[in-house]
Amino acid sequence: MSVGNNEARNSNVGGLLPSGTTDVFAIIGHPVAQVQSPTLYNNHFADTSLDAVFVAFDIEPDNVPDYFRMMRGTENLRGGFVTVPHKQAAAQCMDELTERAQALNAVNAVKNDKGRLIGDMTDGP
Repeated sequence: MSVGNNEARNSNVGGLLPSGTTDVFAIIGHPVAQVQSPTLYNNHFADTSLDAVFVAFDIEPDNVPDYFRMMRGTENLRGGFVTVPHKQAAAQCMDELTERAQALNAVNAVKNDKGRLIGDMTDGP
């Protein structure tokens, strides 16, 4: 992953001010108020001076395909995670699935590879 270095500090977004070069990662679900990953990842980004931010998006189930269409066309939205209730719907929106994701017809991790969405399932053993 290629990231820039933004010297401006802002503790609200992991220590770096987002810019046009900031890599964005997200978790989607419904609801997402309970998720802890934005805090964990933003602390890591700040500690390592990465020009990146991690956000949580509360996406209504009917809007999951729209979210992934938007991701596909957003160069600096690099990927992220999927939580309940969207794991099966996310699988239907991918361009490619790993063997695990294909076998389960569910996705909890997404990589945006220049507009090509690759889904994986990392839950479980």
